[in-house]
Amino acid sequence: MQTKDLRAILKDLKGLFAAADAKEPVKDFDAIDRLLEPCDDEDVSETLDRIARDLTADPEPVDITIARHAQKLRDAGYDATAFGAALAALKSDKAMTKPAVFKVLKMYAGPHVRATTKKAALDQIERHFTSLIYDRHADEQAKRATPW
Repeated sequence: MQTKDLRAILKDLKGLFAAADAKEPVKDFDAIDRLLEPCDDEDVSETLDRIARDLTADPEPVDITIARHAQKLRDAGYDATAFGAALAALKSDKAMTKPAVFKVLKMYAGPHVRATTKKAALDQIERHFTSLIYDRHADEQAKRATPW
């Protein structure tokens, strides 16, 4: 049986539940459909095996996630767009608890920077980037003003 055939059967079942005004099962059928949709031309057993492997895969360890976020912030350098994307990714990552964000702050801005809340740590990360930009501009102005 192809996955698209299974999706057709599940669509009919979803219609029955929708007619009975059962909202939760309809949401579940939508979620299953989203998982199956990219695999329409595969055999059902192959698709289910792949989905089972994906769902049971271990999440990335927190220490690796912390290092990855800190590296993205450092890689942004003076690029405001890249920094904004890295900071947005950090803010939206649900695995980033308060202690994890503190570690990212220390890895990015150095051990001397402190914060008491997650929001304060994120603000400190932003301030550090702003100070990098400010220092760069100050250095450029000093070079232009000093002829020797």
